[in-house]
Amino acid sequence: MVGKAIDRRLTLWLGSRAALAAFNVGLWVWIARSTSGHTPYFETQLLLSGVYVGVCGFRSLFPRVDLERRCLWDTWLSAILLGRTAATIAELCFALQCAVFVQRLSKITGMRVVDLGTRSCLSSSLPRSSAGTRCSH
Repeated sequence: MVGKAIDRRLTLWLGSRAALAAFNVGLWVWIARSTSGHTPYFETQLLLSGVYVGVCGFRSLFPRVDLERRCLWDTWLSAILLGRTAATIAELCFALQCAVFVQRLSKITGMRVVDLGTRSCLSSSLPRSSAGTRCSH
């Protein structure tokens, strides 16, 4: 796009994506700072959601169509390997968030059967506490 004027619709579209990404990051920071009583459950959810929000913001600013190898910005930040790696990490964080939530829901309701589906996912992803059990909060 060197030497050419950028289409107004493209500018509006990119500006909207950037504004929404900034809003999401700001909302995440506000929640992280304003919530008291940080439990291990809260800290885990905050970390996982922070990765997801950050990667979504990054991918909003550097949009690309991987299969067709098209990108808006010709920079190393638009590389397919970087974008797919970041997206995979964010998707794993989202899946872990869901699994941690279901595990927590299982403990709150006392329905151990609800937790069985998350055990295989969490067993290789979450560290053990000093007592050798999974995070309970």
